[in-house]
Amino acid sequence: MSDRFHDLCLPVDALDFLAELEAHNHRPWFQSQRDRFDASILEPSRAFVTALGETLRPVAPGLIADPRTDKSIFRMHRDTRFAKDKAPFKTHIGLFLWEGDRPKAECSGFYLHIEQGSYQIGAGHYLFAKDQIAPWRELLRDDAAATAALVEACDRAEAAGFSLEGATAKRVPRGWPAELPHSHLFRHSGLYASSKQRPVEELLQPGAIGILTEAFTSLAPLHRWLVEEMP
Repeated sequence: MSDRFHDLCLPVDALDFLAELEAHNHRPWFQSQRDRFDASILEPSRAFVTALGETLRPVAPGLIADPRTDKSIFRMHRDTRFAKDKAPFKTHIGLFLWEGDRPKAECSGFYLHIEQGSYQIGAGHYLFAKDQIAPWRELLRDDAAATAALVEACDRAEAAGFSLEGATAKRVPRGWPAELPHSHLFRHSGLYASSKQRPVEELLQPGAIGILTEAFTSLAPLHRWLVEEMP
């Protein structure tokens, strides 16, 4: 990795801001702290997106790293219309860099989630679009080579300490083979690998981008399969 991003890290005040936001989760407090939010949360988030967009380019040539809110940076505002919890703001940072021609929610990508005391990373496709599910299952049934490559990518992710997520059905859907070694994959309506919680202190020190790049790169085979094989 280039030394260009070696000193880039999350400011300590970002965690202080998230902790205080949890204690004062209402609009007047947030508005009174807007300049601090911009300096401690928004600007570092933009810098992380830009840096990861460059360092991950070798494994994701078409990666979209758009350092704007509602693009690679998730909004802090919550949609509370149908929620029991009416707190207006999230108390974590969420970043997503994706690759593909569909809307970002229908693409595979790399996700970074930062809370007060920990962070998590993930890669893959959180939820397939409705028109992707049947082709996904048909590929698992009919394309032995592609399926073998997927199984290998999943095994590599698990060997690196990540858990595979996205299985929403309790059993193989009716009409699809349940006896194949990979039949559990038919239960998935999305497929992504997620880390356990990691100490957030790793992101407060120089070298944070290197740590993230190495971790995301270990998930690149799964991401590449989803980019190249999913419709």
